[in-house]
Amino acid sequence: MQGTVEGTRIPLFDGRLDLRGINLPKPAHLKLHALTPPKRNYPLGEAASFQDKPLEVRRVLLADVDLSHSNIAYTRWYDCRFRNVLFSKAQVHNVRFSTCAFEDVNLEGANLKETGIGGLAGSRPSNYRRTSFARADLRYTDYGYSLFEDCDFSHAKFAKVDFRGSQFVRCKFAGRMGETWFHGWYALPDPADEEYFARSGIDSKTIRNQMLDVDFSAAELWTVQFVDDIDLSRCRFPTDGNHLVVRDRARVLERARTVVGTEWQGQEREEALDLLDLFFGTQDRALKSWEEYYRKRKSPKEVAEILEGARKRVWRGNAWKMNAFHRRLFEGSSGGVHLFNLLLQVAGE
Repeated sequence: MQGTVEGTRIPLFDGRLDLRGINLPKPAHLKLHALTPPKRNYPLGEAASFQDKPLEVRRVLLADVDLSHSNIAYTRWYDCRFRNVLFSKAQVHNVRFSTCAFEDVNLEGANLKETGIGGLAGSRPSNYRRTSFARADLRYTDYGYSLFEDCDFSHAKFAKVDFRGSQFVRCKFAGRMGETWFHGWYALPDPADEEYFARSGIDSKTIRNQMLDVDFSAAELWTVQFVDDIDLSRCRFPTDGNHLVVRDRARVLERARTVVGTEWQGQEREEALDLLDLFFGTQDRALKSWEEYYRKRKSPKEVAEILEGARKRVWRGNAWKMNAFHRRLFEGSSGGVHLFNLLLQVAGE
């Protein structure tokens, strides 16, 4: 399917071509299976395999179109442009957008679960400008190194969302966010992207996430991770007392360790030191505990591989200038609760 729907004789609704409620064909024989991408240790959700070929749309311009309540699930879009398109409450799940451009697109309330938003690995990314994902279902969505500029993610559903090399400029997040990763640069490219970068002379380390004027002030960062030397200095964070924003890691760690080590006692002291090491330090205490645990259950080779992977994650997690944490991460013990309050005080000094 190729061409354009701009200027056709489809009836208008509120100034847009009226394609509300349209259902695009999907493969007759569809099977879902668990998907765990390369270089990740958690499943994204379910991937679709087809006996019949899914609908492919190539080099199409969709401009001034209303696709509210439509169903385009399981379709594939290549080199397409979306301009002033309304996808309100549409079924856009299990879709792949490869090298597509979105401008002034409204996906509010749409179901994008398990959709490849970032593009097809091994090609140029899909990019999004002035696009609303407000209240959209973004669980298990997949990303590469897309640019999101002036986009709204307010009250979207997040679960197992790894933005990988995505870049954010003047974007807004609001509501509860769980299991979400933001990166400072494209640290673990897909193998197909690595091949594309090699052919194109691109250094993945130059794909930096600026996090320019990103607004988290109305968000609940429950289990949000900021890793890979990410710069959060130009972001806005909540000031509700439930979020800890650390702007000077070395100073905060040294001050907190001193207070805990000299003034606290017993189990609370040990719990607080474990958490300081886990969130701010080298994780030596955690690595030692993991080594003791796995030596009783794994072969020496497996233990070595597990610890090496853990050390790499420690480096990636600790390579940051500033970070933000939600109170709930510390609420598993009394030592953690008291530590969070101490860190709030120290970070504000």
